[in-house]
Amino acid sequence: MLKEEIEKDLKLESDELAKDAIYNQVLDKIIEENPFEIPMVMVKEQADRLVEQSLRQYAQYGIDPAQMGIDKEMLAQQNYPTAEKQVKSALVINKIADIENINPTDEDLDKALDEFAVRYEKTKDELKKELEQYGGMQSFQNTVFTNMVYDVLMTENKITEKAISKAERDARVAEAAKEAGEEA
Repeated sequence: MLKEEIEKDLKLESDELAKDAIYNQVLDKIIEENPFEIPMVMVKEQADRLVEQSLRQYAQYGIDPAQMGIDKEMLAQQNYPTAEKQVKSALVINKIADIENINPTDEDLDKALDEFAVRYEKTKDELKKELEQYGGMQSFQNTVFTNMVYDVLMTENKITEKAISKAERDARVAEAAKEAGEEA
């Protein structure tokens, strides 16, 4: 029984990671094929949010950034490429939502609550109470919104699976690791 539960959880997690990867690739392609400039102030604000998030994570692990020589401004500068990508992605998502008239209704949120409650083995009321208690309702609504945009993107864009060689896979993994290193 435990083995099946673990396998089910791993499959769900794997599916979510694959979905996120495809979604990000589609967004990256849209941004690549439709270049646009964004105000630097938006990038700076997002970079600052990323810094604050990093500082909270350090604090959770009992790490004092000052003792480690971590400078907030340097950390913000390092986060600029990631922040720029996140801002552009958010703008594209919002533009798609405007064009497609995507705005989650109470029914959409209610249906999503049902689905998440089943996934997390809670009643809908328990889940809703937890979200409200810990300030997660806005995040939940954003997730529903993003999933609705994802559904539109996946129906409007042809996504195909392609078998690749081990060498090509290794090259892609190395490239992704390199890009991740540049964004860190």
